[in-house]
Amino acid sequence: MLRRGLASGALVACLLLPGVVWAQGWDVEEGEAKGPPRLVGVESPGPVPERGRWTLSLDGRFFGGVEDRVFGSGELVYGCSGTMELGVRGSYSDRGALVGPSFTIHHGGTDVEGFLRYRPAEYPGTSLQVGVAFPDTPAQRGAFVTVGGTAERALGSHVRLVLHPRIVFVERPIVGIGAGVVVKLSDRVELVGDGTAVINGWNTYSVATGRTRAQPLWSGGVRVSLGGEGQGMWLTAGVTNALGATTGFGLSPGLGGSASAYVGLTVRR
Repeated sequence: MLRRGLASGALVACLLLPGVVWAQGWDVEEGEAKGPPRLVGVESPGPVPERGRWTLSLDGRFFGGVEDRVFGSGELVYGCSGTMELGVRGSYSDRGALVGPSFTIHHGGTDVEGFLRYRPAEYPGTSLQVGVAFPDTPAQRGAFVTVGGTAERALGSHVRLVLHPRIVFVERPIVGIGAGVVVKLSDRVELVGDGTAVINGWNTYSVATGRTRAQPLWSGGVRVSLGGEGQGMWLTAGVTNALGATTGFGLSPGLGGSASAYVGLTVRR
């Protein structure tokens, strides 16, 4: 298990390195992110951290289909310095069970994650994150290390591309490679979209057989700035198949291909 975890960690590092090099073409003055780090399903480096400044994010995911439940998430991030942020986030849903012909899939539960995010000054447009998650779900229970990184590059003044590899070190580590795009429509409105491929581990169950399997994640939406200059408030509405905002729930899709309506609010002060 340790060997597999180390191999997966090395894989994430190797995938992140090209992103660091790629992000060096990022024009800080032209393309600096003003909105929150989270698109919907993936994260960008976001604005440069500021000591004493905090960001609060809340979202709801209203699933139909087989999943047929509501997931809620919250995140609080505090700026410790110009390069470091400390955060805690959690996702929750009531529990349920899907009964098949010869199996039962239990789903729902909670996940709480504490993390430290580092944004190196010498590499604009990148960040590294390490955390510990405490899931309480039918699939996982205990404490697990999470690792991730983000890289961002502006294409002119209206488009930003995002790279977001991440991993949860469960018994069979789940490794996801995410990518996203932010398109600026006006000073207040942006389109956001993302997708994540799971290249190691199993992140859901087949509703036909009850066996574990890997399934990609996807999201899309519209983000609107609600605050004036320096106020920092954003509302995002869209669709996603990811269960929540933690690393673990963010790498887990709704059962049976279920999708959700997504509403998220972020406030920065």
